[in-house]
Amino acid sequence: MSNHLGLCLISGGTAVIPLASAAPAIPEVLAELRITAVLFTVPRLSHVLNVLATPQGHDLDLSTLRSILIAGSPLPVHTLRAALARFGDAVSQGYGTSETGMLSLLTASDVAAHSETAGSVGRAWNGVEIDVRDDTGRTVSSHGTVGHVYARVRGAFCGYTGTGADKEASKAVLSDDGWVWTQDLGSLDARGYLYLAGRSRDVVIINAIVHYVGAIESALASHPDVDAAYVLAVPDEKTGEAACAFVVPVHGGGSDVRVEDLRLLVKERLGVAAVPARITYIASESVPIAPSGKPDKKAMLRRLMEQRDGVERLS
Repeated sequence: MSNHLGLCLISGGTAVIPLASAAPAIPEVLAELRITAVLFTVPRLSHVLNVLATPQGHDLDLSTLRSILIAGSPLPVHTLRAALARFGDAVSQGYGTSETGMLSLLTASDVAAHSETAGSVGRAWNGVEIDVRDDTGRTVSSHGTVGHVYARVRGAFCGYTGTGADKEASKAVLSDDGWVWTQDLGSLDARGYLYLAGRSRDVVIINAIVHYVGAIESALASHPDVDAAYVLAVPDEKTGEAACAFVVPVHGGGSDVRVEDLRLLVKERLGVAAVPARITYIASESVPIAPSGKPDKKAMLRRLMEQRDGVERLS
């Protein structure tokens, strides 16, 4: 965020920063202030697209928008395509970490030239090197092989500060030659596009088998009537842990999204063991958001543990 703010001010622009205590109505404020560039999280983008699909949204003039950068969490392919259809070349998707800054960028022209790249986070940004390595730390031998994502960039962090534990954490992610372990999983294709597969530590262990949460979320979000999906690991007496999912239906309608269809999607892609034991529908405006602007999975887990058994809808 600070990088974007700096670029705006140095170039003579005006930065608009909403107060947490008085968040403006989005996208109405974009039209009112004639905003030219905006950084969206995925939940914020979904909200804007939903508002623009209403009769009230049809009257909003967002023609001044020249740059819409989407970042912060996985972006479903159909949501990206909806944004491209609405805003065209203004749309791009960025990927990076707090330790490295932005690492890759996917533009509208990338998707237009190679439609399959809509499922990626783009190619390495200027001055960035990206590598995918196996569990032994060696670069994977073939394109499309999922491994640990590493990056090297001149502006990367020098290490965590504070206690001895911070020093150990620094050693775990930062090598002497400047490579940073992002703690994400992903693969590179022959053109250099990066496809993320989830967080290496964001897993659910079912019957002692590790299942990556990101892969389950991607399978659920591939349904055309699903805006987003968030999967959590919860304790289970029979399997150790179980996968439970919050699903955001498109335009808030959940009745048309059959739970059986969602479970079948996961089964076909990842196997029966990865199928969520429970699926809860949740409206996009009810997704808890952390101060970072990302979906707050800890809050979702607390909410989930307070609910009773069965598939429920939250509004």
